[in-house]
Amino acid sequence: MIDQGVKVGDMSPKDGDGVIPWNVPKNDALRRVADEMRQHQDPVDFIDIC
Repeated sequence: MIDQGVKVGDMSPKDGDGVIPWNVPKNDALRRVADEMRQHQDPVDFIDIC
């Protein structure tokens, strides 16, 4: 999905600003997502990752 233009990052605290990109290489972004997924028991919490 990243290759198709999906932005990976943190949600902006401002309404309507969308995502604040992490601005890291694709492999680093995927590693970070995987690391954070391992910290959550419930997949519903994955929404908090990026």
